[in-house]
Amino acid sequence: MLLSKRPALLCAVVVLLSFAACTAQDTTIVKIGLAGSTLRVPEDRSWRVNQAFISAGDGYNIQISTSNFKRLYTAAHLITLPLYIVEMELLTKRDMVSYSLIIVESK
Repeated sequence: MLLSKRPALLCAVVVLLSFAACTAQDTTIVKIGLAGSTLRVPEDRSWRVNQAFISAGDGYNIQISTSNFKRLYTAAHLITLPLYIVEMELLTKRDMVSYSLIIVESK
């Protein structure tokens, strides 16, 4: 009732709620690391691995299951990229395997 009598206040509330909704959206990022290395989740963020790929540097990526990773990583947690997974047998070179992780980042 207070807002219906004051249209300027109603507009301000709508703008603030719209701004909060825009800044709270998730962001998709890509992180790349060598097998056996670690990635650290930044403070005040959480990461969910959406897709994962391995590559031997020859231009081909093989999609792997995200079951190799935890469901959710929170601030300051480490993601350890597996040194070996069975899908690596599909690569021609196995000495410099890299992971590409497509991550959904939330605040």
